[in-house]
Amino acid sequence: MDGLAAYPNDRHQAIMDLCFDESDDDMSFSRRLALSNLWSSDFADRVIREYKRFLILTDEAGQAVSPSDAVDQVWHLHLTYTRHYWDHLCREILGWDLHHTPCGGGKGERERQVELYRQTLDSYRDLFGETPPVDIWPAPDRRFVARHARIDINRNWIVPKPETDPSEQKRALQEAPA
Repeated sequence: MDGLAAYPNDRHQAIMDLCFDESDDDMSFSRRLALSNLWSSDFADRVIREYKRFLILTDEAGQAVSPSDAVDQVWHLHLTYTRHYWDHLCREILGWDLHHTPCGGGKGERERQVELYRQTLDSYRDLFGETPPVDIWPAPDRRFVARHARIDINRNWIVPKPETDPSEQKRALQEAPA
């Protein structure tokens, strides 16, 4: 069974039944998501499932919720499919507009986002009766340490840095120019 007693709410079931790859295009939603994030298709499919669970959290948590970075990538892409997002998801399924509000920046805002994310993980456990997968929903101390940039992989190599202690990453980010 899939947490939440197999989605007793019709709206929740409709969210879980959302189909993002409705066309036969070579560049389907899930393929575009996988390619733009350098993910396997299996991982992209798992993150899409977690995005659907995030949508249920927005409906059930009783408070603002904050996505993981991976889930946020699905949300960003979904927003570009405007008819599917606004007409189908928001108006037909949710019955309300779900807006994406970016972080305002600054130390106080960062602390607020970390706490909001921590509460989201707690709501996830409470609602679904299981721990969110850590490869998609990292711990709060790891969620906001990464820095992202668009890179043309046809012109640049991507070489991962060796793993470092999260406190070292946090210190380095605080010292880095904005």
